[in-house]
Amino acid sequence: MEVGLNILSFMIACTLMWVAAGLIINGVENLAKGIRVNSFIVSFLVLGIVTSVTEMSVGINAIMLKTPEVFAGNLIGASFVLVLFVIPLLVTLHKGVKFHSNFNAEKTFFFLILILASALVTLDGVMSIFDAILLILMFVFFFYFFQHFKKVEDELETKKINNKSLLINSLKILTGTAIVYFSSETLVEKTIYFAALMHAPTFLVSLFILSIGTNVPELAIAVNSLAQKKPEIALGDYIGSAAFNIFLLGVFSLVSGTFTLDTNHFGMMLPIVAIGFLLFFFFSKSHNKLSFWEGVAILMVYFTYVLVQISDLLN
Repeated sequence: MEVGLNILSFMIACTLMWVAAGLIINGVENLAKGIRVNSFIVSFLVLGIVTSVTEMSVGINAIMLKTPEVFAGNLIGASFVLVLFVIPLLVTLHKGVKFHSNFNAEKTFFFLILILASALVTLDGVMSIFDAILLILMFVFFFYFFQHFKKVEDELETKKINNKSLLINSLKILTGTAIVYFSSETLVEKTIYFAALMHAPTFLVSLFILSIGTNVPELAIAVNSLAQKKPEIALGDYIGSAAFNIFLLGVFSLVSGTFTLDTNHFGMMLPIVAIGFLLFFFFSKSHNKLSFWEGVAILMVYFTYVLVQISDLLN
């Protein structure tokens, strides 16, 4: 009975996050209409950060509860989910997605290195201040590299926004953010509960279970992109969100100070992740796009990764 109630609470919190994320995304999209700029760039800079509000809220609550392993596992796992599951899912739904010309092979390579670096620094079971600073600097370099050839600010053109529209959309964003924050508190508490129940490291439970729950906004965007037929908006969001997660990992780790992680068996999963990342890079490098079958191949790698994680959690 107790386990069932905790599972129900976790699912309700995820559902509330879905609704709240919808409010935030809608509000931001409406406000962003006042900025005339390429949709991929807007989604990378704006939606990429906004849809990370779930990870931000989980991180803040984890720091308050003094469980840094929760935000560490969640942020690393959330980025893995985006690269190996959500983006390939978007590709298969749209039967192929072409990358924006501003996101070439070099940027794709550094993006994947940035995500992989977040996992590599935890292999020794310690997240140090040096590791945190390194991740922050890598994100700053990636952001600079992203806009190096064609500065984002050079493309910006603003127009006047109606005051009523500004108020309504601001209220949507604030309401959604509040719901996400309080829902994330429940998610953190239930993650700790499930970890104790399964006698599994909190880091691994956060890496696998919590990271899927906090990617609810990105999954909602994938579904909405089908109706709008604008996969480039979703793709920009995913790349921005995955990269920003690593920045958050660095910042939260700096705030928490050096802490230890139970990374038992985590090293066994990394080769699978690395294979998925290599496929992602070489597939996207050909004609700067991912085809339907390439998306399916990466999804198969993700499902293998999931099976290995389930096996580790149950044993």
